[in-house]
Amino acid sequence: MNTSNPSFIVTKPIVGIPEYMHFQYNFNWVSISTAIKLFFDILCTVLFMKLVFFYIRNKSIIRKIGLRIEIFQSFLLMQFWSILLVIGEYLMFRIPLTGVFTSYCATENPQLLLQFILFFFYLTHFGSQLFTVLFCGLRVIILNSNSKQSKGKVLCVFTPIFIFISCLIGLPALLSGGTCIQMYEPYPFGSIIIISMFHINNKEELALGNVIFTATVTFVITALNCSMMFKIRNNKTRFESIIDVFTVGLLPYILSISSIAIDLRVNLVTCYFYYTHPVFKKQEMEPKQGTIAKISSASR
Repeated sequence: MNTSNPSFIVTKPIVGIPEYMHFQYNFNWVSISTAIKLFFDILCTVLFMKLVFFYIRNKSIIRKIGLRIEIFQSFLLMQFWSILLVIGEYLMFRIPLTGVFTSYCATENPQLLLQFILFFFYLTHFGSQLFTVLFCGLRVIILNSNSKQSKGKVLCVFTPIFIFISCLIGLPALLSGGTCIQMYEPYPFGSIIIISMFHINNKEELALGNVIFTATVTFVITALNCSMMFKIRNNKTRFESIIDVFTVGLLPYILSISSIAIDLRVNLVTCYFYYTHPVFKKQEMEPKQGTIAKISSASR
């Protein structure tokens, strides 16, 4: 068998095919690439956990120095779902592409495991995009609304709605079952990905739907960020202490390319927030009278 050209079975399930059932994993360039990505993803996940613990321990201080607690919560939600999406990427694509899962999938056809991975991936894929929209939208709402009660309700209302929508979108993949297929070159023989039967049977429709959804989300995020920047630039008052959980700069642009580079977006956003925002610098942890005065006058 010509293992350098697996194209004759590309896009077809590998279950029951002897060459895959007896496939032996070999450490290759895909494994090296995956290991390097995993190393950096773990580092940034640890950094995210530090943000979570900081939030849990310092809620009162966050309020005193003028940061909107809703924005902080929304940011953590957005990053949490993005990290879950990265985990889904590892389960559905990156680990199977190494070949470590190939023989097991071809021999056992573990439907429960495949269905869980598929549902988890689609749940987090759409959830991460929706929570990014929520984060950007909440900042715009805070800029244009004086009602603290309505701002506090936004997260409570939209969080379960977005989770429910993401679950609905993931249901077809869960119910239709999954399979493993050989990936195209330059990936070596034995590099597989997990895919749902629903996707195989509806490739064109799902591809179009995903393009429309991603384009819409990207447009909305860009529009919300532009709206926020326009509002800030046309207002003489500085809004950092009122509306921003992080320094306005590169982050809006990083958010806009989420569909292009998931790891880049997730890891850079977390690192950028942690290393640039003054709230994580000890000298900035004490509330300043000037800041409190500005917040008090702005909330009237």
